[in-house]
Amino acid sequence: MAWQSCRLLSMGYYDKEEEPRLTYKETPFRVFRRKRGRRRSGAGTVAKKLSPSPLADDVDHLLPQDGGDKNSFWTRFSPKTVAGLLFIILMCFGGCSYIMYDSSRTGVNQSSGWLENMGWAGNDLGKMQAQLTKLQDDMAGVDVKMMQMQLKELQDELFGLTKKLLPVADTMPNFALESQGANVLHHLTSQTYYTQPPLVTFWGIPLWYPPANPRTVIQGHSSPLTPGHCWAFAGRRGHLLISLSHPVTITHVTLGHISGMQSTAGFAYSAPREFSVYGIKTANGETTRLGTFVYDPNGESLQTFKLPDHTKGVFRFVKLQIESNWGHPEYTCVYNFRVHGKMPLISVTP
Repeated sequence: MAWQSCRLLSMGYYDKEEEPRLTYKETPFRVFRRKRGRRRSGAGTVAKKLSPSPLADDVDHLLPQDGGDKNSFWTRFSPKTVAGLLFIILMCFGGCSYIMYDSSRTGVNQSSGWLENMGWAGNDLGKMQAQLTKLQDDMAGVDVKMMQMQLKELQDELFGLTKKLLPVADTMPNFALESQGANVLHHLTSQTYYTQPPLVTFWGIPLWYPPANPRTVIQGHSSPLTPGHCWAFAGRRGHLLISLSHPVTITHVTLGHISGMQSTAGFAYSAPREFSVYGIKTANGETTRLGTFVYDPNGESLQTFKLPDHTKGVFRFVKLQIESNWGHPEYTCVYNFRVHGKMPLISVTP
């Protein structure tokens, strides 16, 4: 018995003897795609060739006529439907083309406007850079001026501090300095007054006093001066004769004494008050009065005085004459004495 189709059996194409009214042959076709590299067996069904039958005319209307393709797409739609679809497709294509054209024009306009804006922005940026450069130059000039002013102020302050910390006498050469060759002429100097008790005595007779002689005055002790480390002479009047280290034209002299704050009495009573300076050209020569000055006990320890006239000649010796002190009845103390000036020019003959 031939193979029975379930579909035809349900539709009543078999007779009572279960014989088909129409015999046919099915062609095999694949239901699923074959994967590459793999072979599948039994992918189709067994086909049977159609054979004529008395009932073939009853199903002719179910099969395509004139050898037509039963899978043809255009046979399923009417001409009006196809025309409508074509019209819709053309309208869509035209609309898309217009939108793309309009978008391109808008983009070109926006691009040109953006370029113009960029040009304006570039010009503004150039102007701002020029202004910034000019401002920086102006600020640089101002900074330089301000720095110069600040530097000058700092220099002035430093000079003031140096002047306060460093006595003026320390900034000038000293020609009455023992270490440079100056010395005291003791036989022409007032006698020393010993303010301290003797260190060595014999049966009440003093044998040796602490070292206090006129050389202390020219040994160059600077500020701060040490209380008691001085040369004293009896009374309020006395004198000191110094042989300078070099012949010199005298311009300034410096006299030193401890301040009142360093004194045990609270005031420098033993300090010289009025004193005069004399210049002597030779050992046996005449004295030349160079000036008279007053020492201030409330001022600095080392006080420098300028001579009113320093063109009186070149001197080899200097005499310091103390005229009075600030109230001490027994003695007067001198801590430091300096002579400042310039050495004469030496002409060398060939």
